[in-house]
Amino acid sequence: MGKKMCPDLSRDILWDILFRLPFKSLVRFKCVSKTWDCAINDPWFVKSHHQKQSTKANNKIVITKGRRLFLADIESLDVEEFIDFPSELQLQGSCNGLICLTDRSESEIILWNLLTEDPKHIKPVSLQQDRLRYSYQGSVYGFGYDSSNDDYKVVRFSTFFYISRGITPNAWVYSLRKNAWKEIEIPPTFDFIRARNGVFTCGALHWLGESFLEDQKFIFAVDLETDIFRKVPLPDSLVGLRTSLNIGVLGGCLSVTSLLPQHGVWVMEHYMLKESWTNLFSILAYKIARPISYSRDARKVLLQEEGNMPYWYDLERQNFSQLGICGLGWGYCVVENYLETLVPASGYGRNYTDL
Repeated sequence: MGKKMCPDLSRDILWDILFRLPFKSLVRFKCVSKTWDCAINDPWFVKSHHQKQSTKANNKIVITKGRRLFLADIESLDVEEFIDFPSELQLQGSCNGLICLTDRSESEIILWNLLTEDPKHIKPVSLQQDRLRYSYQGSVYGFGYDSSNDDYKVVRFSTFFYISRGITPNAWVYSLRKNAWKEIEIPPTFDFIRARNGVFTCGALHWLGESFLEDQKFIFAVDLETDIFRKVPLPDSLVGLRTSLNIGVLGGCLSVTSLLPQHGVWVMEHYMLKESWTNLFSILAYKIARPISYSRDARKVLLQEEGNMPYWYDLERQNFSQLGICGLGWGYCVVENYLETLVPASGYGRNYTDL
């Protein structure tokens, strides 16, 4: 940046003012001047402001229901954003203020910052389908951040049924910084469970996997720095257990929920350390739920059963209560945490000249 950000304000004073402002004010103040616009859009400021704000408790979620998208506050129960799309979109992930959406036909992928409203439209990887050799069975996605390379990535798993060798998964990674796809090698001994999108934490995307040879479930991850697969160990009591599992993130830790022997919620307090799995609590429920977020006072956990509206579980009283956000109604929905940032989607990776 130049030595002087504004005719009347030194650089340090301007930075100090901007760091104190909430995100929505920063978006409005871009129109003050070209200098302020460039300062607020500066990659260093965007990253530094995000790091400063990320230490605060997050209490927002993004919800998609058919053609509608909601941004809601789980504490005040206010719906802060409502968008009605012309067609149904699937929410595939949320990371650092960017959400990843796909249409039902998987003909388009959209990365979008709801605050700055600058969508990035991505052409999906081309699947050259030869019906004499194989048929397309479907895809799952994941979206996360590679902090080592300051890059946002979309991972796509697609399954094909080959006449000669049965079901075979393939995987691709899209780099927002490079604006390009590449195919990555997937271990040939397991398939992925097509229940939901990938779970991002600790620099990796996670899915439930199932081994063809061992006939058991496990968690597998894609390291977003190296684009390499790895297995994540399950709690000992869940290894080889024939029960429904689901994974999520709670308090920044990878979590797994099991339906049997008890409806238990486990968290991995130290990533990749098997001994750090802790059975946080158990609940009485008929469908498997995944944790989404703690309440601000950490006395409740927001849970969601697949496709249903999320609800609170009180850790002390051990009872349930509805989330109660007005205007959402009932019906299938996808819910993800949402953290407000100024991270751009359409212009990510560009460099700014000195002012």
